[in-house]
Amino acid sequence: MRAREFTEALDQPYYLHWEHSTDGDVSAVAELPANEGHIHILFQPHRDNKDGSVAWEVEFWRNDSQDITGEGDEFRVFATVLQAVSEFVAKYKPMNLSFQATKKVDQGQKPLSRANLYDKLVQRYARASGYRAFRADAGNNVHYELVRINKDVSPVTLG
Repeated sequence: MRAREFTEALDQPYYLHWEHSTDGDVSAVAELPANEGHIHILFQPHRDNKDGSVAWEVEFWRNDSQDITGEGDEFRVFATVLQAVSEFVAKYKPMNLSFQATKKVDQGQKPLSRANLYDKLVQRYARASGYRAFRADAGNNVHYELVRINKDVSPVTLG
C-alpha cells in the first residue's frame, strides 16, 4: 500500500460511542457493519506517576480478541482506534499514554508486524498531538509511552 492510500484509509474511522465505568475506565466502542462485531478501545487510569498525575494505558480489541484476526478492514480499524485516541487526548489531556504491540506473526501472515505499523503511526501522530514518544523493545513485545510535551496544560479530572 502506498503512503497516500495508507493515509486515505486512516481517514475513515467507524462511529464511536463513549462509555464510562464506575472504576474510572473510559471506553470507545464502534459497531462494525453487517453484523461483523465491534471494536472496543479501553483507556485505563493508573495513578502511578511520581507527580501524582494519572497515566493511562490503552488497549483495543476486535470482537473480544487482540489477535490479528485476518478479517480485513485493518486500516479502518486502526483509523477508529486513532480517532478514539485523538478524541480522548482532546478531552482528557492525559500526561501519559502507554500501549504495547506484539512483534509475533502467525504462520502465513506477512512479516509486517503490528509493532512496525505502530512505529509508523507513532512517528506520524505523537508529536502532532503534543506528545513525545518513547519505545522499549521487550522481546516479542514493544512498549510505547507517550508523554505530553506541554506540561502546563491541566489534565481533565475524572468524575
